[in-house]
Amino acid sequence: MKHFLLILLCLHSFPSFATEKNKETCLEQGKVRYRSFGKIIIENSSYCFNEDRNRLISKNCRDQHNKCLALTQKRIKEDNKNLISQFGSPGFKLCYSYKGKPQLLEFTDGKEWFPLDRCSFEKDNSYINTGWFYKIMMSK
Repeated sequence: MKHFLLILLCLHSFPSFATEKNKETCLEQGKVRYRSFGKIIIENSSYCFNEDRNRLISKNCRDQHNKCLALTQKRIKEDNKNLISQFGSPGFKLCYSYKGKPQLLEFTDGKEWFPLDRCSFEKDNSYINTGWFYKIMMSK
C-alpha cells in the first residue's frame, strides 16, 4: 500500500509538458554540463524544456513528433518493488532497464543553469528527463 501511494504521488506531481500555462521553449544551440570522472564536461545540444525548467527532451525527439527511442519504448513488465526502494532513483533504475544511460546534468535556458537529469539513448541520440520518462513508461 505504501508503494502504491508513493507511485500515485509521483504520477500526480508531474503536470503535462506543454500546456498554455506552461509553454515549451526549444534551443538549437543549447548547452548541458555534467561531471565525468571528476571533470566538468560542457557539450552543445539541441533540446526543449518547459517554463518551470523541470522537463527536458532532446530536440531531435521533439522534431520527430515524439517518435524517438526515448518515447517509443515498449513497456517492460517491471515490478515496482524493484524500482522503488530506499536506495537509488526509480527513474534511473527504469532508464537502465530500457538500456538507456541515466545522467545527472545541468542545462541552460540561455541565461542560467538548471539542475536536472536525463535518460539518454545512444542509438538515436535522444534523451528525456528521468521523471518524465518514468511517468510515460508507467502510464503505458
